[in-house]
Amino acid sequence: MTAHYTLRVSWAEFFAVLGVVVLPITSGDTAFRAARLQLAEIFNIDQRSLTKRLFIAVPLFVLGLLVSTIDFSVLWRYFTWANQMTAMVMLWTAAAYLYRYHKFHWVASIPAWFITTVCATYLYYKQNWFRFRLSVIRLPRLCDNDCLCRVVLCVG
Repeated sequence: MTAHYTLRVSWAEFFAVLGVVVLPITSGDTAFRAARLQLAEIFNIDQRSLTKRLFIAVPLFVLGLLVSTIDFSVLWRYFTWANQMTAMVMLWTAAAYLYRYHKFHWVASIPAWFITTVCATYLYYKQNWFRFRLSVIRLPRLCDNDCLCRVVLCVG
């Protein structure tokens, strides 16, 4: 007598496994590949042979292993801040471009102003950020961001 077992997986379970296992693996793979290709481009190293790929990939994996030993709450704090700062710089760049060519720049200026305020507020309230003391850091008030907007949009 043989028993037949059926695997019944709900859509929620499928997407949970996809979100927790598959997507982080592919994101990590893509991040390592992008880093390897960028380093190869910077140092002008041809990536056609496996040996030259490993020449860059192995140190990257070692660095990734070392980074994975850091407390993730600390690592995540700096990663999220860097991610927001990247978005802020891109939005201000887009706003300046649109303003310079007399396009509707508010589509980028308003989100840039908002994210600048968010980043500045985070730095203001976060204690011991990059080991700076808050008395040393003087951040612009909310109304000063309008001046920053005018300065960024008028440059060029």
